[in-house]
Amino acid sequence: MFEGLGLPTWGIEVFTAAAMIVAAVFVAGLLIVILNFVKKHLASPTTKELNSQILDAIKKPALWLLVFAALAITSRRLETRFPDGNQLLFKIIGSAIFIGIAVIVTFLLLRLVKIFTIWYAKSVAARTESKIDDNLLPLAHRIMKIVIFVIAAVTILDHFHVDVKGLLAVLGVGSLAIALAAQDTIANMISGFIIMVDRPFREGDRIVLPSGETADVYDIGIRSSKFLTFDNTLIVVPNNDLVKSKITNLSYPEEEIRVKIELGVAYGSDIDKVKTLLVKAAFEHPAVLKSPEPSAFFSSFGESALNFMLVCRVATLADQWNVGENLRCRIYRDLQVAGIEIPYPQRVVYLRKDETG
Repeated sequence: MFEGLGLPTWGIEVFTAAAMIVAAVFVAGLLIVILNFVKKHLASPTTKELNSQILDAIKKPALWLLVFAALAITSRRLETRFPDGNQLLFKIIGSAIFIGIAVIVTFLLLRLVKIFTIWYAKSVAARTESKIDDNLLPLAHRIMKIVIFVIAAVTILDHFHVDVKGLLAVLGVGSLAIALAAQDTIANMISGFIIMVDRPFREGDRIVLPSGETADVYDIGIRSSKFLTFDNTLIVVPNNDLVKSKITNLSYPEEEIRVKIELGVAYGSDIDKVKTLLVKAAFEHPAVLKSPEPSAFFSSFGESALNFMLVCRVATLADQWNVGENLRCRIYRDLQVAGIEIPYPQRVVYLRKDETG
């Protein structure tokens, strides 16, 4: 190419190498111009932000990859043209170029994974009612990063003819030892994944824990889940214990919940009048649902009273306690006005006279 300039061989090779590097930079600049054009005119409106970020992430790595590719070709050319040269130097230069390319590709992949994860969290996961993707995205991101680093490390080691199989075997034995030592943690992590997929409860649900405590689901984690009690205290339960136990979900499939009022009135009271009074109290409460309709039942004969039960429904768990308290107060006042007695416990005592005494 430059033989007509009358330069020595080494000079021609220097000019050739410089020309190749300049050409690579020129092509890289042209590629950046093309990417900017695509970013401006051809990005899809539905994924414009994602496409824009991907194109921005590709620009600099593409430039450096072209430069390193030119250096690799130049190094190979010089090694071929000067077979009597310092081969160790050529080998070191080639290895350095290979590592440089591997590092650039690795960080490009990491950048793309991060961009896609953030885009998915904002554009897809945020629009879904399910919390599965919200909880699994950070874990998936970490796993993908580890996989990329492992592949990069294995590729570089293989380039230097390091026995990767032996290294993987050692790592496998070490991983087995770690797994045995951390089997409880691993079991909890697997159970956390099962909870996220199976969804026996969701964040915000009110459940009855295996210990019998009623609490709201505060957070579902990878190793453990957290529950907020009515006393505003936090209970942390390992996921493995939750998977193996019976959980009562008070919020699923619907948040509607029953309010039950039990009371007893004196024997001799008008049964129909009591039932009408109970149903009226429920119907006139604004928080009580009209469908299904409130119902009153004469439930049993007690030792000292006729036992009744009022059953109605409210829309949310938050209304259950307040509505129950309001209905009890209303029913007590209505019974007093109607002259219906709520009796004290009664006992009939028979006195027997001993005639022989």
